[in-house]
Amino acid sequence: MCSSEPKSSRRINFTPTTKLALAKRAGFHCSYPACLMQTTGPTVNDDGEDSAAGIAIAAHIYPASENGPRKKKGLTQQQIKDVSNGIWLCRTHGAMIDDFQSDFPAEKVIEMKQVREFAQELTIQMPDVAYFLGWIGVKRLDAIVWKHWPNPDKEQIKLEVISEGIKCTPTSDDSIWAKMPVPPSEFELKPMSKASILVTLIGSAFTSLVRNNAYPAERRRAVQIVSAWTEQIKKWGWDGEGLYVNHGYVKITARDPETGELAEPFVWTRGRAASLYRYNVVNGESLYLDIDHTAHLTSGLDWHLNVTIDNGVCSTKSSLRMRKLITPRNSYEAHEHAEVLAFSQVLEKLASGWEPVGFVGLEPSEWSAPETAHPEAFTIKSAISKAQFDKALQRCAKVKLGYELSEIWERCFYFNDAFFNDALDEAAIRKASDNLLEMVGPSPYPLYAQGDQIVMVNDRYGIRLTIQRGGLFFAVVNAGYRILSPR
Repeated sequence: MCSSEPKSSRRINFTPTTKLALAKRAGFHCSYPACLMQTTGPTVNDDGEDSAAGIAIAAHIYPASENGPRKKKGLTQQQIKDVSNGIWLCRTHGAMIDDFQSDFPAEKVIEMKQVREFAQELTIQMPDVAYFLGWIGVKRLDAIVWKHWPNPDKEQIKLEVISEGIKCTPTSDDSIWAKMPVPPSEFELKPMSKASILVTLIGSAFTSLVRNNAYPAERRRAVQIVSAWTEQIKKWGWDGEGLYVNHGYVKITARDPETGELAEPFVWTRGRAASLYRYNVVNGESLYLDIDHTAHLTSGLDWHLNVTIDNGVCSTKSSLRMRKLITPRNSYEAHEHAEVLAFSQVLEKLASGWEPVGFVGLEPSEWSAPETAHPEAFTIKSAISKAQFDKALQRCAKVKLGYELSEIWERCFYFNDAFFNDALDEAAIRKASDNLLEMVGPSPYPLYAQGDQIVMVNDRYGIRLTIQRGGLFFAVVNAGYRILSPR
């Protein structure tokens, strides 16, 4: 008689160490994309002691036995029980991939394993992904990774996770941050009329206990920004004590309130930055982050951000105002031209109902690049009126016309007070340009020429388009055609 070896001895199982490794690599989540359930939790063992239990299995990709699914010839026992041949799944989906093996070839199972482990790796490597995972959830994270598979870009995925996380992160007004009133230890039965009065009183107490300015997202990013500033300025010899005031750069843009989409153009501008951060076991944590005076020649947006942490409460104030109309210097300042265009596009978005948001640069200095900004946005409350939007957009349109004249004439155009005079509208500007072109003829132009008077400023003075020393500008002239304000 020929005795056969027991079936159990022919199966090549994973070791306990390998099973634990597979579970950790998947974050103890089922790797099946539509599942991703948590597979472990606390329990009590037979001896009544606290323990842990799981509802998952370390499933083989290529079979552990001769008749298993997804056969592959030539594998050694070591390869079969290696961590690379396993995938962590809940019991339901562990059985499903074997029972319906035609729907789950090895390539598909391997891909599920790789995506789940890649997503889990991001939560360990990237603090921003780890933080927002709590708000967006594992399924949304893995969906973002699947979207980029099979060529995932970690930085791009991180940006999408942050974008999704911002939409999910509660604001200070969300009820999740409300401090629930403590119920009484005992209560008496009352008629309905009296009970309704009690409900009203409890509702009032509930409202009064909402902590509008104490939530972790604002605190965490403020601490990260101030800490980055502190490390930077310590390199310059500062001891890190006391209030530090310096220049800092911020990025102001617009966000669609419905979709969370950020506008591509942004205003990158310098402001005054002040910071302080202390922490000790006696006084706890104190932080002060303040940014203001961000309006300048090519952007009228003045963002004031103040984050203060004191006695365990994080208070944030963030508002946007229109401080002044833009006044670029001349058309040959290429960086000013780009800044004007960006400001104009952001302004159009804000005027159409998009909400303002701001990012803070991590390098306090005379200059830093937009890429150095903290990746998470601060929400901003707009205090800009419709009249201010209209006036600012009109100024942008006029400035763009000045750049257009520079291209037509191939000359540097100077933005002076005469050009911004309210009496000089688009029709008058174009008429002045056409008249002077007709007068001087084609290029090369004379060193000096002055067109006809287009508009009157008052009884004695008017405005004329002028060429002088290779520059083009509008000048205020008197009846004797004397130039009063060229630049």
